[in-house]
Amino acid sequence: MNRRDLIKKLIAAGLLAAMPIKSTSAKQLKETPQLHFIGLSDAGANIIRHFHSKGMRGKYTIISTELSFQLHPDIDHIQIEVRNRTSGFNPYHPSIHLCDNGENMNIPDSVYSIFNNNDLFVLLSGLGGYTGSRLMESLSRKLEEKQKDYRAICSLPFRFEGIVRRSSALYTLNSIGNINTVHAFELEDLRKDHPDMVLSNAFNKANEEFWRIFNKQPRMGFAHN
Repeated sequence: MNRRDLIKKLIAAGLLAAMPIKSTSAKQLKETPQLHFIGLSDAGANIIRHFHSKGMRGKYTIISTELSFQLHPDIDHIQIEVRNRTSGFNPYHPSIHLCDNGENMNIPDSVYSIFNNNDLFVLLSGLGGYTGSRLMESLSRKLEEKQKDYRAICSLPFRFEGIVRRSSALYTLNSIGNINTVHAFELEDLRKDHPDMVLSNAFNKANEEFWRIFNKQPRMGFAHN
């Protein structure tokens, strides 16, 4: 007698309700890995909103000091505190950059707790500012340490954003550039590809480039290297 016939007989006899139901295994109960997009600081917040507008299914989290706009209910926000926004960076002498790896940030446990599950994490940030750069460096290293499946996509500033931001971004990239899950691209290249691009549309083009780069990469089943 096969299992289906047995169940039918038990139901007919009124015995099935009295029998213990085999519990789902712990492995089956594990949450199916899903994409978790994490935007860092102001630029990351705008990238997250752009990704969410595309209808991509997954989790969305912004980690920043504050927000100047209202978020969609699907997007979580974790607020952090920066005690001292001055990084001590001298663009002409990068060696004296006070790279504190986030020591001036009050990073709550809620930030690190989001990495406790088996999501496929995608860190998104524009480098150059203190908060986005330090978070990208700190969290990339944390994910490496935890051997999590993740990708990090970050941009180097436009030239019009100034030498300090660009030099700071290069310093940060130099510290994590050897991690093969980190992908960085030049925003300045967008101006070459779109010579008629106006300043007011520059950062929208940047968001689209983040989206394009993400879609070139595997969406599920990241292999940790």
